[in-house]
Amino acid sequence: MHRLYRLLLITVPALIWLLLPSTVAAQEGGLQLPSGFAFETVASGFRLPMSMAFLPSGEIMVAEKGLGSDVDGLAEIRLIRNGKILEKPLLTLSVNAYWDSGLQSIVLDPDFVDNGYFYVMYNTGNMAPGWDGETDTRVSRFTYDAGQESADPATEMIVLEGIGWGRWHHGGGMRFDAEGNLYVATGDTSTSVLSQDLSVLNGKILRVRPSANGHIVPADNPFVDVEDARPEIFALGMRNPFRMTHDKSGDRLYVGDVGDIVWEEVNRIERGANFGWPLREGPCPKGKRRPCDPLPEGLTDPVVAYTHPLENWKDSNSITALAYCDGPDLPPIYQDGLFFADYNERSLSFVSGARGENGIQRFSDNIGKLTDMGCRDDGLYLLDMETGKLFQVYHTGAPNQIPAAVLETDVSVGPAPLTVQFDAGGSRDADDTVLRYHWEFGDGTDPTVTTTPLLAHTFARDGTYTASLQVVDFRGGASETVEKDITVYSGEMPRIELSILDDPARTHFYGADRIDYRAVRTGGTDGLDEEAPFQWQVDLQHNQHDHPIVTNQITDSGLFTVPVDNHGTDSNIALRFTLTMLTADGQPVAVSRVIEPAHVSIRVDSYPLATPILIDGVSTDPGARFTAVVGTEYRLDATDELLYEQTIQRFAYWHLAPGIGDQSAAPPRIFYDRATTITVPPEDTLLIAQYAYARPAEKVLLPFYQR
Repeated sequence: MHRLYRLLLITVPALIWLLLPSTVAAQEGGLQLPSGFAFETVASGFRLPMSMAFLPSGEIMVAEKGLGSDVDGLAEIRLIRNGKILEKPLLTLSVNAYWDSGLQSIVLDPDFVDNGYFYVMYNTGNMAPGWDGETDTRVSRFTYDAGQESADPATEMIVLEGIGWGRWHHGGGMRFDAEGNLYVATGDTSTSVLSQDLSVLNGKILRVRPSANGHIVPADNPFVDVEDARPEIFALGMRNPFRMTHDKSGDRLYVGDVGDIVWEEVNRIERGANFGWPLREGPCPKGKRRPCDPLPEGLTDPVVAYTHPLENWKDSNSITALAYCDGPDLPPIYQDGLFFADYNERSLSFVSGARGENGIQRFSDNIGKLTDMGCRDDGLYLLDMETGKLFQVYHTGAPNQIPAAVLETDVSVGPAPLTVQFDAGGSRDADDTVLRYHWEFGDGTDPTVTTTPLLAHTFARDGTYTASLQVVDFRGGASETVEKDITVYSGEMPRIELSILDDPARTHFYGADRIDYRAVRTGGTDGLDEEAPFQWQVDLQHNQHDHPIVTNQITDSGLFTVPVDNHGTDSNIALRFTLTMLTADGQPVAVSRVIEPAHVSIRVDSYPLATPILIDGVSTDPGARFTAVVGTEYRLDATDELLYEQTIQRFAYWHLAPGIGDQSAAPPRIFYDRATTITVPPEDTLLIAQYAYARPAEKVLLPFYQR
C-alpha cells in the first residue's frame, strides 16, 4: 500500500454587525503578511493533511485525510520532530476515503502527559473494529507510546459512535473544556433537516465526558430529560462545523460553520443554543442577505459572520481553520484574538477580542488552503492541505515587510528540449523596490540569482521537475518559496475519454448518470509502469474547493455514478477527472478534464393561496426561483390545511410542470403525498402545491394560515 501512496500524484488538490458587502478578494501575488511578521516551513510532505495536535514535548501530531477507494482507504497520523516527519506513521486507520470522508480531526486528552490519550474522529473503513458493512462516523480514544513513537491500534476505545455518515459535511471540530468535557461538532451530511432533529447526532455540538468504556453524559446537558432527544446534544442547528477552538480559560468555545450560498459564520457555543441551520444562515434566513428578517425567538445568531461575493460563485468562501491566540510575543492588536482561515479565499482574518468588539480584520492573503491551525507562544502554526505543508507565522518586531513572490510560466508540459519562460513580474514588496530573484529548476542545474523578474530556462531531458522562486529584498526579507511543476515528456500523452452511458450525446451530467471514464493512448501501456500505468482521482468541485471522491484508483477505465443528493441545494458543482500516467521510469504525467452539470430553473408556487412551502426543510416563498441540477432530488413538504376566503383548503397534490410553454416537454406529473421527494426534470419547471376545498371556515375555530 505504501508503494501505491508513493505513486499517487495528488492534485488537491459577524454578532459583530460588521457585515462585509462582499468578501474581500484575496490579493494577487504571494503570501501577504503584516509588517513585522515572518514565516518558515516547519515540515512538508504530507498527503491531504487535515488536523494537528501539539504534544507537550514539542512534537506535533498531524492527521492525514486518507487515500484509497471508498471503504478501502487508509489514513495515517504522522509525528513531526525537529522539523522532520518520522518515517514510520504513528497510527494507521481503516477509513472510508470517499468524498469528504476519512480522518476528520484529532485532539489530546487534558491529562495527556500522564495517560497518553488522544482522540480521533473518523469515518470507518472495512477493516475498522466493529465494521458491520456500513460506514459509521465515530470518535475513538487511542494511547500514545512515546517509547515506541506510535499508538497501537489495539488500544482503540470507541467513545462515541452512531453519528450518521454521508458523502460530505461531517463537521470535525473537537475540543475539551476546562472541566474535561469533550465537545464534538458533527455535520448534517448534506441532509439539512437532520440539524433540527434532536433524535439524531448530526448537525449538532455534542458534549460528553470520556470514560473507561465509552462516555458519560454530563447531567447538565440541555436535552438529558427531553423525550426522544439524544442526551449527548449540547447545541444544534449546524451545517458543517469543521473546526473548533477555545479561549485561554477554556470556558468559551467557538466553532466555525462552513456556510452554504450566502454566509460564513463563527458561533460561540452555549448550552442549548440553536444556531438555526437550515432555517437560517449567518444572521439571516437561508439564502438571504442584509437587510433580512430579525432573529426569531429561540435561535442564536453567530458572533462573526461575513457574506459570500455576489458576482461569482467560484469566489465563494469556506471557514476551515480556527484558533484563539494570546501569545505574549504578539502585538497588542492580536492579543485575545480569534483567528479564522477561509479555504477558498486562501486568507487569514482575526477578531481582536474573542467576542469581536473591534470587528473583522484581515491578517494575511494567499496564506494557503488551511484545514487547521493552532496558536502557541512562538506564533501561529498553519496546516495547508494544498501544499502538504505545516508552516509557522511569527512576529519578529522588525519593521520590514517581506516580499511576496509570484511565479508564472508560458508552458508547463511538453517534449524535450522544453524551453520555459518564467515570469516573476507580479512579485512585489510594500516597502522596497530593489529585489533579488532566487531561482531553482529541480533538474540538476545550478541555482540562479537575478535582479530582473524574467528568465528563460531549457529542460534538456524528460522528467517531472519542480521549479521554485524566492524573492529577497535588500534588507534580507525573504518571501515564501513558490513552486511550479514542469513536466517534460517526449512520448505519447494520454487522453481522458468521458462518456455518459445513459445518453452518450449529452456533454453535461445529470444526477444518477453513469459516467464511463477511460485512459486513451495509441500505444496502450507500452513503456509504462507495469503495476500502476494509469491512476485516477475524481473530485467534486464545489464553489472554489474540492471534495475528493475517488483517490489512488489504479485502472485504465472506471464507472462513476453521479449522486442524486443536491449537496445542500447547491448547484454550483462540477466533476474533475484527473488521470496520472506513470512511465516505466517512474515519471508521473497528469492530465485532467472537467464535466459540468446540466442546470434548470425551478419556480415555486401554490394555489389558490400563495403560501410558503418547505424545500429540504427550508421555507420557500411562492414565486421564488432557484437553480437545480437535473436528476438530483429535493424533499418537499407543505401546510396540511389553510384558510382561504372563508373556506378551509386541504393539501391535494404537488403539480410538477416541466417546460412551461414548451409543447415538446414531458407531461406534468402529480404527487399526492404532502411530504414527498421529487427528481429534477431536464426542463425549467413550475412546482405548485395545489390545495382544494375541504369545508366552510366558520365551522372551525383553529388558527389556520391565511392571507
